[in-house]
Order: sequence, then structure tokens, then C-alpha cells
Amino acid sequence: MSERKLVSVRELSQFYALDFDVLIEFAEVGLYTPLIEQQEWFLDSEELPELESLIRLFQSFSISPEGLDLIRHLRRQITELREQVRSQEQLLSLLQRQDPHAEEPLEVNPI
Repeated sequence: MSERKLVSVRELSQFYALDFDVLIEFAEVGLYTPLIEQQEWFLDSEELPELESLIRLFQSFSISPEGLDLIRHLRRQITELREQVRSQEQLLSLLQRQDPHAEEPLEVNPI
């Protein structure tokens, strides 16, 4: 079993010149799950890419943490919908190959 890599939330706040309290608020809204060890805040490195993207949105557009949570939720929904469309396209392609007498193949426009 591999060990988790942890990133210091305080160092992250310094790197992005972001007030530590803002990152606490991000955690309170649920934008990441803090791991607290000996009164020091950490986050799992697997959460870092998404959190960095949200930090950039926060800094560039002054989006509230609640707004960032909505953006995160919508991004995930878009990803899920794209996966569903790909799956349906594959199924349609398979069905069309199995029935050589089917009408002209439907044209599917990618999202």
C-alpha cells in the first residue's frame, strides 16, 4: 500500500499569496478535505490540481468559495455527461455494425 503524499496548506497559501483563512474557508465549504496533524493543516496531493484551479479562479475573478463549489460541481457533471455520451456513441456504433440492414447511420455531433 502506498503512502499518501501530503501538501502543507500553509505553504500552499504562501505559494499563492493567499490568506490562510481563505483556505480554511475553502475547506469549510468542502472544496478540499483537510488533514490536521499536530495543529498543522495538510491536504492529500491528489486534491491539489483541482484546488489549484479553484484558487486561480478565486484570484482572477474574485469568485466566492460557494461559487467555486458550484463550478466544481458543474465541472464534474459535465465530465460525467461527456462519459455518458461517449458510452452511448460506442453502443450506437456497435449496434450499427451488428445490423448491416439498418438505415443510414445516425450522425452524432460531439459535445
